[in-house]
Parts: sequence; structure tokens; C-alpha cells
Amino acid sequence: MKKIIVIDDELEVAEIIKANLPADKYECITALDGDEGLEKVESEKPDLVILDLLMPKKSGYEVCSELKTNSKTAKIPVILLTKKKEHRDKYIGTVFLKADEYIAKPFDVPGLLKKIEKLIG
Repeated sequence: MKKIIVIDDELEVAEIIKANLPADKYECITALDGDEGLEKVESEKPDLVILDLLMPKKSGYEVCSELKTNSKTAKIPVILLTKKKEHRDKYIGTVFLKADEYIAKPFDVPGLLKKIEKLIG
């Protein structure tokens, strides 16, 4: 079973993702801020991180940067979520932060599931 950590300060978003993941294929763990998310990534060693960019305390930009520059977590695929649909944010997220995918909210659940399947099977 593949393990996914969803880091989003909007609990409803994390719960929507969790509810739509096939329970026999994926274990979904949620975190409500960047610090909690980083702790869970370290302790749970997920196969994938789904990360909101705009959060209080530690932003998704900071979390993604920390994940991708740490040799222990650099290879974990990251899908960025944001309310912003600007191409600049997608460029920053995927080029500078080395995120693997970028999805704008509100997102299409089947589209998200397709990206998850592509990244981790």
C-alpha cells in the first residue's frame, strides 16, 4: 500500500482528497500546516506529498524547498495545490522548487487521481 501525506491548512480539502483515494491502494495521512507536514514526512516516509502552497506558519514553497533539498526526502514526488492559477506560480513550483506536478484549486478529483497514479502507481 502506498502512503500519501496531504499538507493543507484547509481540512476540507485534505478530507476530500482522502475520501476519494482508493482505501485498498493508498493510505492517506493529513497535516494542517507546514511544520506538522514536515514532521509527518520524516516519521511516515511517504511515497507522495500533496502540498498546498499558501499556508500560515510555513508556506508550501518553504516546505517543498526543504523536501527537495534534503537528501532523505528529495526523491519523494510532490504535487503542489494552490488557489492561484497564474503561470508564474506553476513555473516557480515546478522549475525552482522541483515539484513534480501542479494543480489549481478547485481541482478535478479524477484529474488528481490520474496524476497520483502517474507518479506512484
